[in-house]
Amino acid sequence: DVGDVLIIRPGERIGGDGVVLAGAGEVDQATITGEPLPVTKQPGDEVFAGTVNGTGTLRVRVSRPAADMVIARIVAMVAEASASKARMQLFIEKVEQRYSVGMVAATVALFTIPLLLGADLESTLLRAMTFMIVASPCALVLST
Repeated sequence: DVGDVLIIRPGERIGGDGVVLAGAGEVDQATITGEPLPVTKQPGDEVFAGTVNGTGTLRVRVSRPAADMVIARIVAMVAEASASKARMQLFIEKVEQRYSVGMVAATVALFTIPLLLGADLESTLLRAMTFMIVASPCALVLST
């Protein structure tokens, strides 16, 4: 809860966003900021929930409710981004199956029709496979 004072020992995770009241330590904030090196925290410095106290003991006053913590906001933004799809992605999902069937049918036609008209197998197969690779929907679907 806001206003609670937490005692964070070396190696422990910080349980809430807050301000250091006493003590000093090096906090690994990589989960929040991406910084590879621990950051020195002293009285008056802000700390974030989910980070790890590496050295020293810290007394931290919680300054935000659980729903407003930095880590909670990051989780909410990731969930929102995962749930929403771009317009192009929605369009591709609608047409990808029909497109794939059409490309397979066109490849089969490019292979069989020239063979029926007397073309040699090697060049016909090469042409059909080249078409299939170039027209493959996989690259289009993956790019979206």
